[in-house]
Amino acid sequence: MNVRRATVSDNETIKAIYADESIWPSVTDDGALDIQAINFTDALNNQGLYFIIIEDNNKPVGIFLFNPWNMACYEMHSAVLPEYRGEGSIEAARLAGMWMFSNTLCQKLITQIPVTNYAARALAKVGGMVQEGINRKSFLKSGKLIDQYIYGICKEDV
Repeated sequence: MNVRRATVSDNETIKAIYADESIWPSVTDDGALDIQAINFTDALNNQGLYFIIIEDNNKPVGIFLFNPWNMACYEMHSAVLPEYRGEGSIEAARLAGMWMFSNTLCQKLITQIPVTNYAARALAKVGGMVQEGINRKSFLKSGKLIDQYIYGICKEDV
């Protein structure tokens, strides 16, 4: 698998990954825009955000967005296409995380996972992340506030 930081030219690739019917509904809360209405150009031009694309034989496997909480800690958002889930998603997440640790000042990655997103929780656990807390009633889905698990991993622990 190949790992690289996305550029503005990847706008449509990112949109296509998120538009997969198994991804957008599971990663968005109530009030999210329709994926077709989103242009990722501004986000891709934001030097503080990192969109990391994982490819296999020049085909996209998934996209990982890293949003800074501060200089050392970034929140990870994952979107892996269905045909790469399982071992492929584990490898993709590992590569994306290692890219952040090697190419930025990032010392810690965290992710917030709605309690209803079992696949994302399993990926975090298998990827070496540890549950560090719960962000109570922080995700509005279908009109109901639900908790999110907080998982994290430190650079020194990988």
